[in-house]
Amino acid sequence: MGRLRGTRRQEQGVVSSVRRDGNGVIDDRSGWDVADGDPDVEPPVGERTLYHGTHIASIVTTIARMRYGERATEYLRILSVKSISDGASSTYLHAAWEGLDYAVNSGADSVLTAWNMHAMPTAARAALARAEAEGVLVIGSTSNFNDQRPYYPAAADTVLAVSAVEGNNAKARTAAFGQYVDVAAPGVTIPGADVANPEGWNVEDSMSFSTALVGAVAALVKLDHPDLAPARLRA
Repeated sequence: MGRLRGTRRQEQGVVSSVRRDGNGVIDDRSGWDVADGDPDVEPPVGERTLYHGTHIASIVTTIARMRYGERATEYLRILSVKSISDGASSTYLHAAWEGLDYAVNSGADSVLTAWNMHAMPTAARAALARAEAEGVLVIGSTSNFNDQRPYYPAAADTVLAVSAVEGNNAKARTAAFGQYVDVAAPGVTIPGADVANPEGWNVEDSMSFSTALVGAVAALVKLDHPDLAPARLRA
């Protein structure tokens, strides 16, 4: 999970501690591990399935640099939110909604949820309601299972649901579909950073990466139009 925050509002330095951003935690200079309750957002070494966020963050960074060049960090920042414990036996995000709350409390303008689940518990509805009330746009990934079942949080009314297309604008082979999908973006052969690859990058297919592209564009729109409410951004 990641949060995107525009910095045009005369913000200097790193938004990091309870004294600066009021999010209730200290020393979260690079983000926060809500699952383990510490500032170490790096996944365990060797757990390649948990390096997902690195690829996503590099996509967002690439789009920002296409717009602003080397000055991109003056306008947009990424704060990582780790929602899987270091000792987890699966990739199920037990702390997903705590992660969303942390991002909102940290002053995020938008939040990428490049993951999904079949049901939305009460905690999820409450977290999404708080995000909407605070003017935070949530962008959600659909699934990689080529079906039309609703996946959450993407299928929630207050989330911008993203699916994927191939290079010819046809639906990607594994992309989810259905009435809850709001927009589709390229999700096939998307390059990005990969710390497990000796070359430092990799090319992969995923709805998560189309979600990252949409999230990056949404962040740039929000930066240019800071007063736009989430509902307007989803329209």
